Amino acid sequence: MKKMKMELTGESRNLLYDRREITAAAVETEATPSRKQVAGELAKLLGVNQECIVIDRIEQRFGRKTAAVRARVYSSPEAAKRFEKAYKFARMQGKKKEGGAPAAKVGAEPSPKPAAPEAPSPAPAQEAKK
Repeated sequence: MKKMKMELTGESRNLLYDRREITAAAVETEATPSRKQVAGELAKLLGVNQECIVIDRIEQRFGRKTAAVRARVYSSPEAAKRFEKAYKFARMQGKKKEGGAPAAKVGAEPSPKPAAPEAPSPAPAQEAKK
């Protein structure tokens, strides 16, 4: 497998949130890189701690060897935790959400549905009074 290269394509500062908003391109990739791989390469490129980086989006078009990356780089891990939601950090570690149902496998038979409760039998018809 080839080594992925990162190229910085844009950067802006957001002083309100104490962060830099980065756009980059991961070039020479065979498959879409993981968030952890991208964060590691960005940390090397920017000279920051990997815990300060939150990957927002990685997009790779079919057949291309380049992936577009949007990320946020905070001044400290504490600032990142203050402004970002916890699930973003779980994504970076590759953790799944707790309590979620496992995904169905392709080609697997659907699980049987529970039997419907039996309806009460109708009351006997009453004869009309004359």
